[in-house]
Amino acid sequence: PNETVESVQKMLLKMDLPYIDSLYKAQVKNVADASSEKNRHSAFAQYIVAIKSLPQYNTKTWADSEFAPDDDMNPDYEQKEVKIPTGVKMLVRRCCNAVLLYEGFKEAAEVSVTFVDDERIHSLNKEYRDVDSSTDVLSFPLGENGVYDKNHETGALLLGDIVISVPTAVRQAETYGHSLQREIGFLTVHSMLHLLGYDHVNGGIEAVHMREKEEHVLTELGLKRN
Repeated sequence: PNETVESVQKMLLKMDLPYIDSLYKAQVKNVADASSEKNRHSAFAQYIVAIKSLPQYNTKTWADSEFAPDDDMNPDYEQKEVKIPTGVKMLVRRCCNAVLLYEGFKEAAEVSVTFVDDERIHSLNKEYRDVDSSTDVLSFPLGENGVYDKNHETGALLLGDIVISVPTAVRQAETYGHSLQREIGFLTVHSMLHLLGYDHVNGGIEAVHMREKEEHVLTELGLKRN
């Protein structure tokens, strides 16, 4: 493409998340079809830079292709019990991005996402919440009242950590009769809202409000509840 990074960014700012995802996939195909390694990287570079320079897309979960910089972070896999389906890294990133967009989060952000087994999440639940049982997801917010520390190397705000038990997600997907992608998407969106300060512990209108946000984001991502 001949567009400058600035012009591409202005274009992207006018688009919604699904359209940007489709553009991303189209560019991946264009790059893969290019004739040489040099052409492949130059053809995609401006779109990578433009999209990554958008605050809402500058997250640790960005990279999912061979063209991404080495310092980008993907979800960490600490569990070997369940094979993670292809595309889940992209799904987690899309969920994080969608929540930031929906909440109007304007700053660059970093989020750590880790997939673990039941034993590990049980241990973390006991250590940090004094709850002696396994669970599906844990959220560890690093901010308070909308104030976050900053990664001084990247300038991104540190939102916190998300830990997902994949075996539990598999069981819950089977119980509720939907896909593993829908379940992991739900857990990611749910946890992201926790990182942004939302809670449901006290139930009532607060819990209802949080659930409405979850379903809105998931519907926008094509993961509507059955």
